[in-house]
Amino acid sequence: DSGDHKSLSTKQADNSALPTILVGRSACGKSSLLRLISGSERPTSGSVSINGVPSSDGGIGIEQHMPAPIIIDRKPSFDDSATVLDHIISSVPEKGSRHSDHRDPPDPILIESVANDFAAILGLTREQLKSTPSSLSPSEQFLFGIACGCISSVYPLLPCTLTHALQHGIRYPILCLDELFDFERPDIPRRCSEGIDRLVALGAVVV
Repeated sequence: DSGDHKSLSTKQADNSALPTILVGRSACGKSSLLRLISGSERPTSGSVSINGVPSSDGGIGIEQHMPAPIIIDRKPSFDDSATVLDHIISSVPEKGSRHSDHRDPPDPILIESVANDFAAILGLTREQLKSTPSSLSPSEQFLFGIACGCISSVYPLLPCTLTHALQHGIRYPILCLDELFDFERPDIPRRCSEGIDRLVALGAVVV
């Protein structure tokens, strides 16, 4: 914090790393800050940057070799027309959106592999991935939504082929969680925090 300059720091890829928590009274600007970080809103003055890259111009992504910041503020509302895994895979950004700037689309097998990896890190089992969304418990539904956000965040950096993926690895996501959990049920944030902590330990940034 230096005058009008505000800085948030996180430790990445460290077993001691933890999510960044924003605390403040109601209407003090926590949600607004998350929307600015994700680039879903533009600042009326000044700028927002992540590792020196402006996040409010739609430019975070493949050119800067960074994941796209994604804001998640509700449980997913998918129907039972597809499995949980299929819904996670289909969470790739729509063509033409600011997070979908691919010269060539990534290999579908790679997308499925990355979706399985994020789901496993968060604590969703293969049986749950084969099931439908309505069969998940409340905490599993929140984890399902976070897995969808992970795919959306790293999609701009997914290599086009499995060979490139093995050469360069997969970056971890940048997620902004805005009052996501039902704190009237303490089992939900407790179960979800375990998966989020594993994500952060592997290199994700979660605010």
